[in-house]
Amino acid sequence: MVAKHFELIIEDDRFSYPLRDDSVAAEAALDGNYVFRTGLSKKEMSAPDAVRSCKSLSEVERAFRST
Repeated sequence: MVAKHFELIIEDDRFSYPLRDDSVAAEAALDGNYVFRTGLSKKEMSAPDAVRSCKSLSEVERAFRST
């Protein structure tokens, strides 16, 4: 949603919508990062295995949609 990055100012004779630079910067800092959370311990599943398992879900979902 883009609206959260703008401040809406409405006055009697005009309006403006300045960009909230802090909001944009905070979200930009997260670009390209993913967070995977699992209930398993590191002994049960390594971080790379958890990421691989999560990403493989898209293949399962794609196959399910096609059936």
